[in-house]
Amino acid sequence: MTPVTIGLAGLGTLFYFNLEADKLHHLTMEAHLKVQDIDTELRNSEVFLKSLAVATINLQNNGVRSPSAYDQLVLSYMSARPKLITGFGVMQTPNGLVDRQWFGSYIEETQPNRGVKLPEYANYSLVELWQVDKYHELQYYTDAVKENKFFWSKPYINEVYPVPLVTFAGPIRDRNGNLIGIVNGDINIRDLNLNEQSKSKEGGYSVFVTQEGILLSYAPDPNKASQLENIASIPSYKGVWDEIQHALAQGKSQGFIESTATQSYWVYERVPSSQWVMLQSIPYGTVIKPALLLSISATLSTAIVLAFVVMLFIRYLNRRLQPILEACDETCTESSVQIKSKDEIGRLSTSFFNMMERQENLLQQLQQANVQLIESHRLKDSFLANMSHELRTPLNAILGMTEGLQDSVFGTVNERQLNALQIVESSGNHLLELINDILDLAKIESGQIELDFAIASLPLIAKSSLEFVKQQALKKQIQIAIKLAPNLPNLLIDERRIRQALINLLSNAVKFTPTGGSVILEVTQLPSSLNKTIETTQDHLQITVSDTGIGITPENIQKLFQPFTQIDSALNRQFEGTGLGLALVKRIVELHGGYVGLTSELGVGSCFTILLPCPPLSTSQIAMVTENLPVKTSELELSNTDKDIRQDFLILVVDDDDVNSMTVSSYLKAKGYRILLAKDGQEAIALTKAHKPDLILMDIQMPVMDGLEATRQIRLDPNLVDIPIIALTALAMAGDREECLSVGANEYLTKPVKLKELVVTIKSLL
Repeated sequence: MTPVTIGLAGLGTLFYFNLEADKLHHLTMEAHLKVQDIDTELRNSEVFLKSLAVATINLQNNGVRSPSAYDQLVLSYMSARPKLITGFGVMQTPNGLVDRQWFGSYIEETQPNRGVKLPEYANYSLVELWQVDKYHELQYYTDAVKENKFFWSKPYINEVYPVPLVTFAGPIRDRNGNLIGIVNGDINIRDLNLNEQSKSKEGGYSVFVTQEGILLSYAPDPNKASQLENIASIPSYKGVWDEIQHALAQGKSQGFIESTATQSYWVYERVPSSQWVMLQSIPYGTVIKPALLLSISATLSTAIVLAFVVMLFIRYLNRRLQPILEACDETCTESSVQIKSKDEIGRLSTSFFNMMERQENLLQQLQQANVQLIESHRLKDSFLANMSHELRTPLNAILGMTEGLQDSVFGTVNERQLNALQIVESSGNHLLELINDILDLAKIESGQIELDFAIASLPLIAKSSLEFVKQQALKKQIQIAIKLAPNLPNLLIDERRIRQALINLLSNAVKFTPTGGSVILEVTQLPSSLNKTIETTQDHLQITVSDTGIGITPENIQKLFQPFTQIDSALNRQFEGTGLGLALVKRIVELHGGYVGLTSELGVGSCFTILLPCPPLSTSQIAMVTENLPVKTSELELSNTDKDIRQDFLILVVDDDDVNSMTVSSYLKAKGYRILLAKDGQEAIALTKAHKPDLILMDIQMPVMDGLEATRQIRLDPNLVDIPIIALTALAMAGDREECLSVGANEYLTKPVKLKELVVTIKSLL
């Protein structure tokens, strides 16, 4: 009987704690609803006062200065006044509209003859408080000017009208950024004591305090809030408040504590839109008595039911337990666990806990493997980002210098030197293509790539792709041909990515086809009834790239689409490459919901097939995309007049790499621009304020201060906010472009950049 008694006592205790926790959760949710109500009121008050600031700015910008106009403005806002706001208005600078302000009934208590009664609201007045030159004595006025933002003040006693207030204040500026006044709205702390939030359905009460502990609402004694007393001044509450402050400092925005000093539970929660905290006092009896009664009832009921079930279970168990016990003995034998107990329940429990221990070990191993996988993925992304930056930065200098030398920026070059520069440029572009292929594959594998879908003509893409390999085919005397079926439909695809896939297939076909061979690109429409490759009810466009090349053996076809895999990987192999091209083709086509296939015969040739689904497109889709087709821009030769005009433009080049800085600045000087140089973001800000350049080329990864922070600070200065900024960076991973544009950059270009394209971008911004 002793184990049963202990078990029932434990069950009762469990019932009690569960019921107590459930009751406290319910009370916490009730307090949360109260906090939400207060938070909504505060947010509505902020929106209301900010809209008053906007209306005041409109009056100022329209040249309206009469007090009657301001009176009408206030009257129009009266109906929308949030119930928390007791008084509101605009404190004007000497050059502002009018020195008038609306206040509520509490002014009538202390200054009954002050102000002008509003015609429709007898209890409220427009009043003249004091002279404009006295405003700077108000703390929230000076704070609003200094911080240049909207904020809620700390509680204070108004010196003119002895009322406890909390004020929302913020600066008002005209279209030129000049300060014309401060909007302010008051909450009378005495009104908070009368608020419904102070009452509790559970016999307790609510207390509102600031983060510093100043009472805003205290139901037992409202005068304490009116006198702005600190909650710590109440002896029984000091320990409660210290414990809650500690929890808030740990980042817990809500919760509850138990206080023996007040014989109650305290539910607390921070009001999100302010530094206020709501405390809800709940007496012990409200929580403990219901939980205790319910737990006793539940325990007794469980004991009765349990006794009956045990009787039935024992009878059944005697017949069924023997096979289970034999299986448990076998499990423990495998785990080298000795069963000391001789009774059935002991043997079962030993086997059960042994099984649980093994399950826990397996779970820990799985969790450790998951952590290692996440860390491996993070390290891979970090490595790719660093590799991209470190490779693109010197490539920018190599290709930039090569382009400048070919354009005679650094002096005239002869024909042999020009040929050598073209080889350097070709090799640099080949390296850049390799970097881009690696990054594209990494983005696809990690799910970070986003396709830019648009309506496109596949025949036009096929023709333009063929142009990329014409020169390569001409050198090997390879005949290239294109066959296009008539009336091919347009597709909703990422045009750049599909062109990238076609160029990869065509380049491979030309590379692996011997001199004098042929390559054919064919595009046809494949109805679903004729599609033998995949099971589908949808029509597809079929693209085939066939050649008379070296061919591939059947056992090597499956290896072909794996990253970094080449059929011939020996040191003396005949063909160069990294094995990334076909892997990219497969990933790109599959992202479009398509399929890539290959048929080949060794020594005869190969035929790659791409199937792209072609769902019917509505007229509105086609019209919408047609309106947004990009316009290609080419750089025009500069006339003497253009160069004279560019002499007036000053460009700030910000880059910590001297070679890159010299490359870009030399080219821009040759194009007629004046140049300033900075090595980090801090120096860039100083030069921008001193010289106000017409445009800034901003590198991102720099010492002292990076380009993102420098751009953000430049955009905060009203005098510099309109200067165009081009983010010129080697950061080319997912999200880098969006991050640069979000801090205020007008354009985003990745290194290495074509200097001619850079000049076109600069010209478009200037």
